[in-house]
Amino acid sequence: MEKLLMDAYENFAKIYASLADEESKLLYRANLAFCLSGQETFFEMVYDLDKQKDFGWNELMDNFDGKSKIVIFGCGGSGVFIYNSLRSMGYEVEAFSDNNAALWGTSKANVPIISPTELAERYADAFIIVAIWKMERCLEIKEQLIGLKCTNIYIPKYTGMILNLSKSQYFDDEILQPLDNEIFIDAGAFDGQTSVDFVNWCKRHNKSPKKSYVIEPTAEGIAKAYETVRASGFSDILQVVEGGVAEKTGVLRFDSSAYDRGSSAISEVGEDRIKVYAIDDLLDGSPATFIKMDIEGAELSALKGAAETIRRHKPRLAICCYHKKDDLIILPHYIRQLHSGYKFYLRKYTPHSGELVLYAV
Repeated sequence: MEKLLMDAYENFAKIYASLADEESKLLYRANLAFCLSGQETFFEMVYDLDKQKDFGWNELMDNFDGKSKIVIFGCGGSGVFIYNSLRSMGYEVEAFSDNNAALWGTSKANVPIISPTELAERYADAFIIVAIWKMERCLEIKEQLIGLKCTNIYIPKYTGMILNLSKSQYFDDEILQPLDNEIFIDAGAFDGQTSVDFVNWCKRHNKSPKKSYVIEPTAEGIAKAYETVRASGFSDILQVVEGGVAEKTGVLRFDSSAYDRGSSAISEVGEDRIKVYAIDDLLDGSPATFIKMDIEGAELSALKGAAETIRRHKPRLAICCYHKKDDLIILPHYIRQLHSGYKFYLRKYTPHSGELVLYAV
């Protein structure tokens, strides 16, 4: 046990020493604390950073008089993220509300969950924050609450787990600049828009992108990716690859049921089967200059499938590292094993602990 602890400490220290700036170090410390002690700790540690970057919280607070009671409508992940953020700012939440009758009379984070009717009866004048995944549902709920005579209803600028708050995600000019003849691996392309952002990022810097592999395994995503490529005018650059990425080329089980929330994933209990490629096989010895991965916890497997490419060509990496609690420990450690010359940066692009990106440059 003592050796395991010493090895873990040594790995933490090496990764921390490889982080290139103070923002990255703060996010690393905050995420380690989150893994060890829970979500509120994370929000407390990054509150000043989030306020500086805004993420919509400044607008939310501008709409709050500082005196009204606060109720959050929505008990899912979005509501919990907003709850934790408000707690980190020192604000109490009186109640959650939800349309799911099965939740009424229960609690979330020791805060009672009440029905919309009870909300209107007890908190009609409260500051009600609607925290639902999809904006159209937020607008429907706002109309519902107005019908119940609630008067102070707010929909955050960035409600819920927005997949991509800004086009700077993965293409952060503070960290890296495009090269001529960039060859981009877009693993977990969703609807293909990230590859379009990649081309525009290159062109904005007067660089000529060579190719982007738009890799997406779901039927819905593949159809949207082809549509995005056709509409972009970049079909000579963007190549849709129908499948996923993994350690070895083959076929794996896959759960595509959460595609609309951006969280379809390779799963042993998935009902679908998809083709997967090792990136080394996909490139067949050709180089890549930039690899991005947002693949719902399969990042380590995909990195193993790109090991030879990383060793030989040292492509810049933008790897999502929030899907599993040990991502920030395992992923940079493995990347360092493949190539010791990388420096690491961490950035997050949402007002919560999701969408944390590990850059290796």
